[in-house]
Order: sequence, then structure tokens, then C-alpha cells
Amino acid sequence: MFHFAVKVNVIYFVKYNFHARKLKSVGIC
Repeated sequence: MFHFAVKVNVIYFVKYNFHARKLKSVGIC
């Protein structure tokens, strides 16, 4: 269960990071 939670957190963090970077490149953030 712990490993599953870590995997979900990593995936969420990567997705959020990618989204934020995309917004920055567009110039919204």
C-alpha cells in the first residue's frame, strides 16, 4: 500500500510539473 501511494504521488507530481511548465511556456503563469 505504501509503495502504491508513493507511485501515485510521483505520477501526480510529474503531471503537475509538466502542466505548470506548459503554462509557463505559454506565458499564463
